[in-house]
Amino acid sequence: MIRELEPADIGAAAELMFQSWARSYADIVPSDQHPSVAEHAGYLTGGEATLGWVYELGGQLAAVAWVVGVDGDDPELSALHVAPAAQGAGVGTQMHDHLLDGLRKAGKDRVHLWVFRENGQARDFYHQRGWRLHRAALDVPDRCSAAPAIRLDKAL
Repeated sequence: MIRELEPADIGAAAELMFQSWARSYADIVPSDQHPSVAEHAGYLTGGEATLGWVYELGGQLAAVAWVVGVDGDDPELSALHVAPAAQGAGVGTQMHDHLLDGLRKAGKDRVHLWVFRENGQARDFYHQRGWRLHRAALDVPDRCSAAPAIRLDKAL
């Protein structure tokens, strides 16, 4: 079941993100540069205009998605993490489609994200769903600077 992220979900969502980083970025970002659980929790409680969802499966969080900048013209899919045990089961695809629907309902017509250049699995996932490389050279946000990153865009 996909539902809105609630304050009571922050601890479990931050732990899920921490585990996802450990699995997904082990060969891309040195482990001592991975955000801690507390840093992920702090990010999820940040002050930006946001939309967030969780995918609950068997009473546990299986995925979390977080979009920032929803009060502007160019919102950012800032996090889409699937618990390692749920990867490959379609959870990410369902969460992806749900968040795009949520952005459309919020009146948005585009969205962007940053992905580590060496994260071929994520790049393939997004490419298969219509995301395209942004052509302009842009400054990478500090939180994405642990390894070379690229921006992908999607029209909604």
